[in-house]
Amino acid sequence: MTNKINFHKKKERQKWLLIIISSITIILSIVFNWWLINSFNTKAKDLQKKGEKIQLATEGLQNGIDSIKIAIEKLDSIEEMRINRWSFAMSFIQSVANNQNLNDPFISSPNKASLMTFDSAMTIVREEKKIPIIVVDACDDILQNKNINFPNQIQNTNLEINIDSLKNNHLKDQLDLMKKENKPFYIILPNNDTQKVYYRETKALREARNFLTQIDLLETRNQDLINTQKQIYTESSEALNNTLLFLILQIFIIILFAFIAYFIFNAARRSERNFIWAGMAKETAHQIGTPLSSLIGWVQILKEKNNALEISSEMEKDLNRLKIIKDRFSKIGSKPELQKENLSEIIQNIIIYLERRFSKKIKFHHNLENTNYHTYINKILFTWVIENICKNAADAMKGVGDIIVQCEKTDSNIIIFISDTGKGIDKEIYNSIFMPGVTSKKRGWGLGLSLVKRIIEDYHNGKISVQNRSEKNKTTFCIELPININKS
Repeated sequence: MTNKINFHKKKERQKWLLIIISSITIILSIVFNWWLINSFNTKAKDLQKKGEKIQLATEGLQNGIDSIKIAIEKLDSIEEMRINRWSFAMSFIQSVANNQNLNDPFISSPNKASLMTFDSAMTIVREEKKIPIIVVDACDDILQNKNINFPNQIQNTNLEINIDSLKNNHLKDQLDLMKKENKPFYIILPNNDTQKVYYRETKALREARNFLTQIDLLETRNQDLINTQKQIYTESSEALNNTLLFLILQIFIIILFAFIAYFIFNAARRSERNFIWAGMAKETAHQIGTPLSSLIGWVQILKEKNNALEISSEMEKDLNRLKIIKDRFSKIGSKPELQKENLSEIIQNIIIYLERRFSKKIKFHHNLENTNYHTYINKILFTWVIENICKNAADAMKGVGDIIVQCEKTDSNIIIFISDTGKGIDKEIYNSIFMPGVTSKKRGWGLGLSLVKRIIEDYHNGKISVQNRSEKNKTTFCIELPININKS
């Protein structure tokens, strides 16, 4: 009685513990989700404001860059036109010696082309003081240069020979740069020979281009900033999606927790039921023990009478069976001890015993001759399992039919098949045949197969199943026992 009260108290504590844990989980979940959603909303608003500012700054910067590019293109066109006119002026000056007049392509009126004068040509040549120019002949020998800035170390050299050499080298370097940067213009000589005019951009234009390069770099960095902003926004969106997934996962966990709670309470109920069955089994064993002791005394008296030896022998066998039954019930409530036994021998002895007590119209068949299958079992309980299944088979066949027992051995298990030729198991109870109280017999209690399942699975770490095979009116029980088992 005390154990039963303690069991119910323990069950009540478990119930309240689960309620408290569930409540705490739900409250913490709601608080955390509220904080997480508010945090993401605040960060999203800040990110949106920063994005708007960056976008405005980007648009202003882009407008400035476009204006600078237009100005540089105009300046570049002007310088190109100036060097072209300078080349034409040089050609004009050369042509004066041969009394030739060349039309100035850069000065025109709606009616006729204007003529360049010698003075205007000289003015153009003299006043060009910004664009660096180098004139070479057909063999690329330098003829003259204009507006070339020489380094200070060349200007400060004392030796004239070194100055000329350094200047020539510097002019050659500048010529190489001019060839890479711009295509040459030509000076037309009177004898139709030409001279090439190479030039570089002015210092102001080069600085403007360098400034534009820096602006482009700034634009690139700004674009990186925009991409970073987009990435942050994308990650924030993903974080929000993850939050939604978390909510879904949380709901799933709560549902799972509810299932676990149900499983725990169901296990507690099953444990309570097993507790009741074990108590009933112990009580049955106690009740059987009292008359059993008296019968054993009467058998001893009958043995002393010579004419009652045969009767007393059979009574002794049945009394031994009663003793075995008593031992079986007494072991239900406790962990039985397992010993290594010969299954083949045990099953054959059971068959021999049952053949003498079953109907003569029931025939046993087995494949256990010349076999030795050994594993760890409790002999008393295992014998009960085989007898119980065979007795159910005899009842199903109504005293007429065949019972077939077959054994197989694998690397890790010994498998026992027990088949009968009875009417089979009703479909209504097929899936619940091992549950307590489930039976197809009118006067049955439905305890036999439930105890069989507990003996095989709980005490022997094995498996038991039932199947209706394809043959008509045939049921097979399958028992799997491990060869190596932990006996603790």
